[in-house]
Amino acid sequence: MKRLIILLSILIVVYTKKNDNFCGELYYKKDAKHKRAGLDIKLLPQMQGRGLATESLQLLISYIFKNEPQIEAVWTEPSEENAAARKLYSRCGLKSKERPTDMKPAASYWELTRKDWQKNNSNFR
Repeated sequence: MKRLIILLSILIVVYTKKNDNFCGELYYKKDAKHKRAGLDIKLLPQMQGRGLATESLQLLISYIFKNEPQIEAVWTEPSEENAAARKLYSRCGLKSKERPTDMKPAASYWELTRKDWQKNNSNFR
């Protein structure tokens, strides 16, 4: 019998409050077996540089850790050339770490654990 690994992907669309303009997308994909969720964010160029990505990603990470009790870490893999993405992920608490051995090799791996998120979000209950 083959093992069944359930992966669930969630796509969130971002709009402005003021006039409902489409801004971009946030995405996460749960890996229940390894208790991780992969993150991604894509904003339209005209919506970048306004703090929207930081606010949106922080809200998504908070949502995951508050509503997905089985998830112990969120992660992403920004390219070395994408300094803006690395700054964004750093502002949101993710750090460059050694890539888990169960994942396919890639150039980068950034992670924020639930434990570290809780330390930095003392208002979390």
